[in-house]
Amino acid sequence: MRRPLLHLAAAVALAALLAPGRPAAAPPPGIAYEETVRTFIDDAPPALGEPDAPLPSPSPRRRGLGRLLPERPESDEAEVAVAGRFGREMHARRRPRTLRHAFYDGWERIDDPAAGTAELRECDRGQIVMLDLNRRTYHLVAPGDEPLPAEAAPGRPVTVDAQIATVALPPASAAGVPVAGYEQTATFTAAEAGACRSGAVISTSYYTKFPVPPRSCPVRPAAEDVPPGAVALVAASGCRPALAVTTSGPVEPAGLLAAYRSVVDHPAPSPGVPAVLGWLVERRDFTPLGPADAAAFEIPPGFTESAH
Repeated sequence: MRRPLLHLAAAVALAALLAPGRPAAAPPPGIAYEETVRTFIDDAPPALGEPDAPLPSPSPRRRGLGRLLPERPESDEAEVAVAGRFGREMHARRRPRTLRHAFYDGWERIDDPAAGTAELRECDRGQIVMLDLNRRTYHLVAPGDEPLPAEAAPGRPVTVDAQIATVALPPASAAGVPVAGYEQTATFTAAEAGACRSGAVISTSYYTKFPVPPRSCPVRPAAEDVPPGAVALVAASGCRPALAVTTSGPVEPAGLLAAYRSVVDHPAPSPGVPAVLGWLVERRDFTPLGPADAAAFEIPPGFTESAH
């Protein structure tokens, strides 16, 4: 992931800070899978194989101007105010979102069944194609027109110690696919008072044997459903953490697709900040792709270009 230091712990996978484990095998010609992402506030994601708990019911709308605002539990208001953009993104993703991803020879296709759209990311061809599957239209986007990753927060860096302990989990399976599990506990301690918060983050990942497919386009922030990261919670607005990392335990495998990844953040107690925040990424229906599937990465016949 191309992220600034502020977001480095995102799938805490502080994997970027750890030496890679064994390299992934040579990638297959292509692969497709379904991916569901959901966030949790004041609750932890379900473990591998556990069903999702129901979402909380929204509180009644307030009178007066409150009727113009979307419904949400009243306890969320302080959390959103303190967590800022990160908090809004967490709340926006509380309802599961499922996308279908497909990769072939560096090209990527992302289908959003609920929206009836698909995106063909083919930067080696100098194009990104946005398909409207319902209207049977498309429009082109130049790769250079996509948003760039956010800059790191300004200001003097604050040293934050990160103690990261990893343990291997017993062999398991996810939707019939054998997976290798790891649990990683990262404890953050700010060296001084200020914007940087202390806290602990626990990530649980179950890896498949499938390599992460190559992409011809860089990963852009808007394309990722996973929230910006644990550091955005451990660090408040204006904090620029400089992480001093100490690790123990096995190293997670490098370059393999995770069928399950949960990240649970326990920030240090602070007014308005929830005691637990987490998110969950689940992937399933892994399907190898070959030359016969290459047509799925072309503009479908009968589609017309729109001005958008």
